[in-house]
Amino acid sequence: QAFAFSLSLLRGVLLFRARVCSRESPRNQADSMATHVVEIDRAGNIEEDGRIALSTLVGEASLAMPPRQDAEAVDPRDADTPDKWVRRHKDMVRLTGRHPFNSEPPLQKLQAAGWVTPPSLHVVRNHGAVPQLAWESHRLKITGVPKPCELSMKDLTSGELFPLVSLPVTFICAGNRRKEQNMTKKTIGFNWGCAAVGNSVWTGVRLCDVLAHVGVSRVSREHRFVC
Repeated sequence: QAFAFSLSLLRGVLLFRARVCSRESPRNQADSMATHVVEIDRAGNIEEDGRIALSTLVGEASLAMPPRQDAEAVDPRDADTPDKWVRRHKDMVRLTGRHPFNSEPPLQKLQAAGWVTPPSLHVVRNHGAVPQLAWESHRLKITGVPKPCELSMKDLTSGELFPLVSLPVTFICAGNRRKEQNMTKKTIGFNWGCAAVGNSVWTGVRLCDVLAHVGVSRVSREHRFVC
């Protein structure tokens, strides 16, 4: 569930294909020179050798994927909570009781997993129940922009509207190692250990491409958080 709601990094499956983008060179403002950048769609497919290709304009790069270690059944501790449909790794350290689920893996297991963190051992920060959504019917509604629209999950993962990218990204909770802080001086946060961090390969579309699709290309009074 740690991966469910990242607009920029939604997982998809599609054949690789090349896109050519034109960018104006800043070298000579009088003479507009176009530089062609070729970017290959990276749809998050794990190849037969267990590696996933990464998005890069420097050269070919890939990372080996570790075993997922997915749970086979719902943990009994979740049986009478709103998350009774979510299967979770039994060894995850629960920091706020049974619900909501805020958890980090045991440090030894995180270290043993290596460079890429398996989804089942990824740090989780929740404020409530995990929404139970249907891939086929879920829609992302974007309003307050020049070109309002609704996007399906297929729109975000097919590669037809936006280039697909796969990027290694490290996520770390701001409260990592807060347990040690609380031992020195009590804070208002709960006791995260030193494993509230995960490094995964995220696949999906860039937020800047979605913003361009809805007509937002620069910062304005109405659109202040534009990348």
